Amino acid sequence: MISVGFDFDVFVWNPYVANLILRLHDHGCSLCGVEIIPHTPIMITADIEGSFKIWDIRNFSCVQTFRTEEKKVSSFCGFVAIHSNKRLVGVGRKLTFFDYEKIEQPKLTDEMPIVTALYNPTTFTFITVSNKFVKIWDAAKGEVSR
Repeated sequence: MISVGFDFDVFVWNPYVANLILRLHDHGCSLCGVEIIPHTPIMITADIEGSFKIWDIRNFSCVQTFRTEEKKVSSFCGFVAIHSNKRLVGVGRKLTFFDYEKIEQPKLTDEMPIVTALYNPTTFTFITVSNKFVKIWDAAKGEVSR
């Protein structure tokens, strides 16, 4: 079982054990929601300032963080995951929509995870390596150069 609330942490419980199993520290304010995506090892948490964290529940590591562009404190009171549309909806003063598994720029995004990334301060470039591709990026422009 997973619980969140006014604490800044995510609590992992086992109903057959009397004590807390794990406490995940990574948010900077009160949490307003948690959801495990069915048939995946993914858990999503959100806080009231609009920060989302994507967790891998196999090892309880945070694999991604993103936030709303709105800078207001207490902008969220919760969120809803619409699995069929692969969409998250932040609920607060207004609805904020996030689509996941939607590739915005397919030429810049790899289907496979990045294995390593190296930065060269002399040429102001960095290299990313996945199982299929090696890409050289222009760090100033944020574009693939080769």
